[in-house]
Amino acid sequence: MVNASKPDFEFIYSNNSRASNLIIKTKNDSSIVHHQVEMLVRNNISGIIKLNLLYSDMEMNLYYEITSKLSLKKFLSLKVLKREEILSILSQIIRILTLSSGSYMLYDKYFLIDSDYIFIEPDTLNVWMVYVPVKREAEAVSKFREFALDIVTGPVNLIEQEDDDNYLQRLISFLKDDLYTPTGFVKLLDELLAKKRKEHKLKTVDFKLNKSSAEKAEEETAAASPAVEKGTKEHDAVNITRTGIIAILLTQLFFLGIFIVFTSVVPGGFPKAAAETFGLLLVIGALDFIITRHLAARFKTAGPGGEYPFQKQKNTVQKQQSKEAEVQRKKTDGNITYLSNKTEILDERSLGVPCLVPKNKHSSDEIHIVKSSIVIGRMQDMVDYIINNNSVGKVHAEIIVKDECYYLKDLNSRNGTYINDKKIDSNIDYSINNKDRITFANCEYVFIQSY
Repeated sequence: MVNASKPDFEFIYSNNSRASNLIIKTKNDSSIVHHQVEMLVRNNISGIIKLNLLYSDMEMNLYYEITSKLSLKKFLSLKVLKREEILSILSQIIRILTLSSGSYMLYDKYFLIDSDYIFIEPDTLNVWMVYVPVKREAEAVSKFREFALDIVTGPVNLIEQEDDDNYLQRLISFLKDDLYTPTGFVKLLDELLAKKRKEHKLKTVDFKLNKSSAEKAEEETAAASPAVEKGTKEHDAVNITRTGIIAILLTQLFFLGIFIVFTSVVPGGFPKAAAETFGLLLVIGALDFIITRHLAARFKTAGPGGEYPFQKQKNTVQKQQSKEAEVQRKKTDGNITYLSNKTEILDERSLGVPCLVPKNKHSSDEIHIVKSSIVIGRMQDMVDYIINNNSVGKVHAEIIVKDECYYLKDLNSRNGTYINDKKIDSNIDYSINNKDRITFANCEYVFIQSY
């Protein structure tokens, strides 16, 4: 359960039925600043994770809820940051350190300036920091400078390179400058962010101007379209094949003959004969209309592609059947195997790749473990495998491969991760073995290590 420790603290991650928590145990309770503890418990301060207290074995533990948040270190390992994103993250951190210290009489040196204990919401990029109201010696200004330099000079795959004003070099130069001040760094970040917003605004205006010209041309085309469409329909209505015309004429003669024969043999006086004749005329007229319309549609001249309507329907069915036959590459009937003329690509299971096999209605496809880290969740640009289920977290869990062994880690999910129905604590690697049941929220899988 214990995940990490530092000289002054012991860090523990824990999950209960409602939340994921970071628990900090202090080694000396007398060093706790009690008036700050009370203020943090009573107030919700923007950018600072709310503090709760819990006494265990006569010791006071500090609880911080980190549900649905990622450590900054994990976040940076999953996402390629854009210019405005890296600037926004740095700006939020420095503002929390400076503004909270002034507004709430907090000491900036009591913040944990460590990428393992700075947290971020992956969808909004809102930053949350841990404030530990325990007396200790620390230098927040130099600590932040080292931290910020590590971020901006980190691996190049973490930051999306763009042709701009060389903002990374400006940040590095400022952080290394002997005249560095937190206030000056905030001003530089604001300047860089404002410039980006201005450029974006200019691009948006230019796009709208270009779009208006395109829309104008589109409107002119659309204005002409109804006339063309109407003309096409009228043309289709009269273009009937010669066979169709002959069939329609024969139909008219047939019904006319029936009418003449019937009226010549109707018995009775004038009123009765007239009534029956009128009724017959209505019936024959309705039948004539229906049959004529059907013949006109059937023998209409060929449209685009040289197909008659009934031919087009038939060809569409044939194409669909052909497509289904192609998708079904192999079908076995007794001892006879039918193959398509395309080479079949073996799937991961056929190659013996370890995977998670779905076991209930909430689970989707198999999850194949094809690299050393597979992140699972709902957020498309942050995970390797997407589970489209709202019970699953945005970045829910991770499967890790080390030395040919497999591990499962919960990433502060709200609804938890389970191994064989036992809920695991977050941010800790748990070993998984062949045929273990793995559950993400309500999505159940079985881990198959080999076939």
